[in-house]
Amino acid sequence: MKLEDKFFISFFYPFLISVFLCTLVVTILLGIFTNNYDKNTTQNILNLEKKYSKIILNTINILVTNKILKFQASLNELILNYQKMAQKLLQSDQELKLNNNYLRCLLNIDYDYCDDFYEESLYSAFWILDAYTTEENVEENEVVTQQLLAFSKIIPNINSAYEGTLPDIFAYNFYFEKTELFASYPVSDACEFDFIFSMKYPYYDLHSDDCLDEEGNYYKVFEFK
Repeated sequence: MKLEDKFFISFFYPFLISVFLCTLVVTILLGIFTNNYDKNTTQNILNLEKKYSKIILNTINILVTNKILKFQASLNELILNYQKMAQKLLQSDQELKLNNNYLRCLLNIDYDYCDDFYEESLYSAFWILDAYTTEENVEENEVVTQQLLAFSKIIPNINSAYEGTLPDIFAYNFYFEKTELFASYPVSDACEFDFIFSMKYPYYDLHSDDCLDEEGNYYKVFEFK
């Protein structure tokens, strides 16, 4: 018999038996421990975790509620300012013109404009109605023109609300259901996150069913409704 065979017979079987015995002992000890745990201690730990979780949830609830109330107050103030400005415009006899320096049609915004948005459009807003209406022909729609005039007059108010709610709010969006006009402040947010181009070219992602109209055709611009 070779020496290696003698070593195998002498050591392998004792090793195998020792592994089995160790496993058996550990299993018995675990069984004894798990069947005789301190139920009071476990319940105290669970109660402590529940109390801690409630404190965390209450704190988060207070923070979220305060933020929502702040945003709601800002939005209510902006709506009131818009209504006041719209009423003044309706009662005015002056022929007012849109100021396109701080309110741009989305259709006329290109990549070059967004490349310098930090300098040119940080305090600007944009609007879009359809695939055809721009600053050049918007006055043909009297209602939309009045809405844009009123909106342009409250841009300073929107900026104040925007600065006061950073960094929780990235932009303030306005949708006018009657005319389906959409406006947003500031342009810089839409440029930074490429929202402008997804709104301007909704058919770019041809795999999106959301960009199809009722007849199965792709919208020429994003339909916010």
